[in-house]
Amino acid sequence: MGNKEKSVSTRGLRTAVLATLSFVAGAILTSYIDLRFHQAEARDEFRINSFDRMSNEFLFDQGELRAIRAKLTNNQPLTEVEIKDYLAFFEGVGLYYDQKMIDYQLLKVMMGPAIVECYENKTFRTYVDAMRKQDSSYYSYFVEVATQLEKDR
Repeated sequence: MGNKEKSVSTRGLRTAVLATLSFVAGAILTSYIDLRFHQAEARDEFRINSFDRMSNEFLFDQGELRAIRAKLTNNQPLTEVEIKDYLAFFEGVGLYYDQKMIDYQLLKVMMGPAIVECYENKTFRTYVDAMRKQDSSYYSYFVEVATQLEKDR
């Protein structure tokens, strides 16, 4: 085999190797982009389902949150457990907001007035302030979202 034939054979091999590497790199890149797209899609679906579940629980559920809202509307006293439950719900909403799992404008429209009302309510405010004196992390997500909503009124 002459030098010319070896050169052609080597070039052909190099071309085949480069083509294979290009194909593999393209397949990896395509897989990565596809994975990122599906992760974003799954995250968006999770965000929508989470907010839907929270808003349904708050607005339409016949359970404890509705009973607490009824007591607030009728100026009836709340038990400490009811205060904790109501604040825990809004703390969860605040955590979801902090993690950008809830759209702010949607939150503002759907739950904003209730969150601000809770934040400004003397019973809740006294309880939150007392708990935060013990540990400033208590109800921090609730306070963060409530103060933001209060500013945006």
